Amino acid sequence: ELHMELVAAEELIPEPSHQDLQRMRATVLSRIDRPAADTHGSFWQDLLGLFRTHPMAGAPIAALLLVGAVFFGRWTARPGEAVGGGSLLDELERQASLRQNVTEYLDNPLTYANVSVRPRASGRVALSFDVCRRVNMETDLQAPVAKDVLLAVIADSPTLGTRLRAMQLADGVQDDRLRDALIYTLHNDPDLAVRLEAAGALMRRGFDPAVRDALMQTLRSDPSVRMRMVALENLSDQQTDPGLIRRAIESTHLDGDAAILQRAASLQRRES
Repeated sequence: ELHMELVAAEELIPEPSHQDLQRMRATVLSRIDRPAADTHGSFWQDLLGLFRTHPMAGAPIAALLLVGAVFFGRWTARPGEAVGGGSLLDELERQASLRQNVTEYLDNPLTYANVSVRPRASGRVALSFDVCRRVNMETDLQAPVAKDVLLAVIADSPTLGTRLRAMQLADGVQDDRLRDALIYTLHNDPDLAVRLEAAGALMRRGFDPAVRDALMQTLRSDPSVRMRMVALENLSDQQTDPGLIRRAIESTHLDGDAAILQRAASLQRRES
């Protein structure tokens, strides 16, 4: 809103006259050309004198100057410009100009995330986004990077098929972080298919008290009757105390409670 007000103010505030601009320019140039008032040597001469007087200070001061130079170089780099050379914005423009269809966009090595767009005057638009570079690699399923990527996909991928494949791959990885990601998905994902696959992946990992507690929570609170039935079946396979199962079902009043109680009784008779 402030920027829009500034654009509108251009019509209200008159520009300085040519004479005023020339006068301001002359004043600035005179200040720039004015010689320094002190008689000290240059910065580098003073620094050399310091090294001669205190030679032990040379190493830490040199290291400090190196760090400062690197920081200054990064801070003063143009937006979107890589420190190693080459402009990220130029590369984005080049990639965008080459793409002709949706398939080419999906295969783009540079992808956008956290995107926001805002209209501006005169047909312009303000864009804000993060740029991610695509990495293609092949590694062992037990490698740390493989576990980390599987964790990211299970917890946060917007693509249903990718999440389901990651959950299936997680069967062969014994990692508590993946188990916790599956439990989080089981409790929070709005898609029933994803929650069902998360429950299946947790059960395929074998008996685990944390998994049993997660299934009990699902039995108590999941809005889907089918999801609660799956949790009940799995808890029964783990030979969970029937009393605990009944109390979990009766602790809340959800649709399908009667059918689930009936199924729980049937499973208990079968076990007996």
